[in-house]
Amino acid sequence: MPQSIVRARSIAARLSALGLKPHLKQGRECVRVEVTPPNSPTPAAWLALLAALEQGDQFGLHTDGQTAVAWALVFNEGPPAPPAQ
Repeated sequence: MPQSIVRARSIAARLSALGLKPHLKQGRECVRVEVTPPNSPTPAAWLALLAALEQGDQFGLHTDGQTAVAWALVFNEGPPAPPAQ
């Protein structure tokens, strides 16, 4: 099994342990783990969510003002190199 899948599943398991329902999306270059964060998380719950997401190569939060999606990317071969300057 590719290491990216193993890492993404580990992140998903940590999120599930928090009572969340993560979704994995396999792409050509990475696996994306997405979860809807709780509406009003406690500071401890928010820190636990961030601790799980930071296990990815990149992570963030997308919101459109009504819904939010927290996400982590796990790259198949490590994160892309920064652009040359």
